[in-house]
Amino acid sequence: MLKTTIDSSLIYEFFCSRPLPIPDGDEYENSRWLIFWEYLKSGSDVKILRSLEEKYPHFITALTSGRGNAKISFFENALNTHNGRLPKKTGVHETFFIEEKDKFKRKNYIDNNGHFFAFLDNFLERFEKLSLLLNEKNLHIRKNSTTNEFRSWENLGDWLLPFTDTIIIDSYLFADKSLISSNLERMLEVLNKATSVNKNVLIISYEGSKKEIIADDVYRTCQQIKSDKNLNINIGIILTNRIDKEHDRNIFFNYLRIKSGDSFNYFNSKGEVITKGTDLDFYPYSNPKNFNIAQSILSEVSKMINSQDLTFREENFRGNMKNGLLNPIP
Repeated sequence: MLKTTIDSSLIYEFFCSRPLPIPDGDEYENSRWLIFWEYLKSGSDVKILRSLEEKYPHFITALTSGRGNAKISFFENALNTHNGRLPKKTGVHETFFIEEKDKFKRKNYIDNNGHFFAFLDNFLERFEKLSLLLNEKNLHIRKNSTTNEFRSWENLGDWLLPFTDTIIIDSYLFADKSLISSNLERMLEVLNKATSVNKNVLIISYEGSKKEIIADDVYRTCQQIKSDKNLNINIGIILTNRIDKEHDRNIFFNYLRIKSGDSFNYFNSKGEVITKGTDLDFYPYSNPKNFNIAQSILSEVSKMINSQDLTFREENFRGNMKNGLLNPIP
């Protein structure tokens, strides 16, 4: 599950802001409050800064009981950063709900880190984004349809959260060179806008039945995209010798998994939908079940990568292999 660092003042504000119960209170505000409560109570490992224990013991009792596998800990100090930057050891799945009121310091936190931040006056609204509460989590994409809910890669930005690392798995991503500029290139541009920090992007695809897709060519193409579009990313390429249907067509981030029913080559050079029909599903990790499924998939992917011998790596591994979503790649 995700790890949540939260200032005690936000917890106090959260308890004090509980809406009037239905029918007097608003139905959505009640639902949002309860979902965030479940997230703090049993949906994440919680670290409370500047503890509430002495001032508000009843809040602590409510938070510490019935947590299941979710952990809770207490620290008297404020968040540890250097000029707004989190320590290098910060985990990829950590989130931060802090009191900070200074707008300049807030901007530093957001600009200098690829992690999720929320603050005293907007934490519930920010949690809506983390959990995609206001977003559709299943989008239909159909050729020659006027009701498509996903019309271009630019639409993806509405679902994206900050991230430090991403893994794109699509066996057919490089199968048709003419579709790279209208799909992978557009996708990378949108991902780059999600956060200003340098990001690790690992792309895993299939080398083709006749090994017609060459790692050097693919890596060179991606590096050219990075240069032409001035993208702040570190690219790694892995070409596999088989199609892994179980793990195929996924994009993993720090706080989100995206699953497609078809290759991510949705559009032609004119921006027209060319996939005959697929769904695009979003699984935010604020739900521990989504997190656990993603970790299970990534564990298998990591095993597959680490099992490859030196000869295969020399042929099919290119670029940056550092990625915080996977076990270290030797």
